[in-house]
Amino acid sequence: MTPAGPEPSSHGRRCAIYVWTRRADTSWILQHVNGLRARLARVGQGQIVAVYVDEGSSVDERPSLALLLASVRRNELDLVAVTEVSRLARDRGTLAHIVAAFSAAGVELVVSGGMTEGPW
Repeated sequence: MTPAGPEPSSHGRRCAIYVWTRRADTSWILQHVNGLRARLARVGQGQIVAVYVDEGSSVDERPSLALLLASVRRNELDLVAVTEVSRLARDRGTLAHIVAAFSAAGVELVVSGGMTEGPW
């Protein structure tokens, strides 16, 4: 079931960025966040309303991903951008769970395919 109301225009879409890294390297994180911001702006995908960043090697301890999924379930987002699918999940089961949550809420997943390539 989709939420009631009109479809948002591409400029009115609520976008989030998600970055997960094992590095505690602020410059690396900023490079990826800023790269995704620039791509979203260049292709006119909407307004960035949240940036979620998880740091560390544990796939089980990602509080920002939990917050992102909670926002998805509350229908607060229309689009989530990541640099790679592996930033969301390392295994197919977890990825399927996340994609199902996005789909149920009508949230589009956009994968940039790398920081140096052209538009999506």
